Amino acid sequence: RQEAFQTNNALVALSSRDGAHKWTHLMTGFNIYNFQGASPGDGTMVFMDSSGGVYRLNLETGAMLWESGVADRQASFFTTAAAVVGPNDVVYCVSNYGKHHDGDNGMVHAYNLSDGKPLWRTNVTLDAMQAVAIGRLAGSEGLSVVFGIGTNPGHPMLFRMIYRGFYAFPGIFWLLALTSGCCCCRRWRRRGSSCIASFCSLILMFVLVLSSYVAFILAVHFLNIQLKNQPGWQFGLQLFTVPPSPQRIVALDAATGAERWRHELPAFAATACAGDDDELLPRMISLHRNEGLGHPICLPDSFSQAVIGGDGTAYVGYQDGRLFALRDGDGDGELRGDGEVSDFQFEHGFQASQAIAPGMLAVVPCGGGLWVWKSA
Repeated sequence: RQEAFQTNNALVALSSRDGAHKWTHLMTGFNIYNFQGASPGDGTMVFMDSSGGVYRLNLETGAMLWESGVADRQASFFTTAAAVVGPNDVVYCVSNYGKHHDGDNGMVHAYNLSDGKPLWRTNVTLDAMQAVAIGRLAGSEGLSVVFGIGTNPGHPMLFRMIYRGFYAFPGIFWLLALTSGCCCCRRWRRRGSSCIASFCSLILMFVLVLSSYVAFILAVHFLNIQLKNQPGWQFGLQLFTVPPSPQRIVALDAATGAERWRHELPAFAATACAGDDDELLPRMISLHRNEGLGHPICLPDSFSQAVIGGDGTAYVGYQDGRLFALRDGDGDGELRGDGEVSDFQFEHGFQASQAIAPGMLAVVPCGGGLWVWKSA
């Protein structure tokens, strides 16, 4: 049934051998956004819907073993995060109790892998839009979960101005058409003259207004790039900007949900992630030259999904282009100094999580390239 797939509400399984269809699981009342299936290696799979519900399916048959999650969730609740299965056979979910951008509804909730029984739930006060990493952190006993919280970035300012103009210009056109029509009627009644001149004036005025707006938004776009996409210079352009949003990286005790440490970041005030304004036009030109290969914007989550190194350091990519390395070496619950907080600026956001191998950290930012660090 084609109508069943119009809202991203179905999972489809194919055979890895020949691509044959195995099963389709249709969601009921809820949708999936960023699908991220987690398999504990026992022939089952766990995933989360965009409202905070979590499910476990049999990979061979598609049969649902259990459904759990936020019991009173609504279809309007939204997150771009996902569920992750830990080595302790616990499922960790990140979602929002309410619509995203409400600002204080983010939460982490944990469940038994065996039966979906709820274990704990912790409110994190900011939008929760990314899944957790699970591992052992320096300075902490047992397992921890680490993740970033805060509102996701939006589209580049140029996109926003084009979008606003798309809705404004039909009204401008009909206003000019009405004015031109009135002038035409007055001329016809008085002198019986042709309306051609009025309609030519209408087209000319519309082209002049449109050209002026294009020149205006391009000027604002380049000025925005020169002034580092910060809101202080934008004066009356709030129509095209967003309010600053608080951002934070948090570590919780995986067994209880209690906070281990937090790293507060300055409120994110840019309209888009690092690189999306600066590289928008070059990317669009490249997109045209390469016959549609690529994408003009990164549009990531506020944070990439964290990874935890064998030495207990957490690595988290951030929307302002920085990759953070966080390590509470003395276990005092506070991150201070270069030994516990460091970062590297890529000038681009991150769609992909970072990757870890023995003695190696690999990073792929939206600006391209593969960046690799090796231990000495």
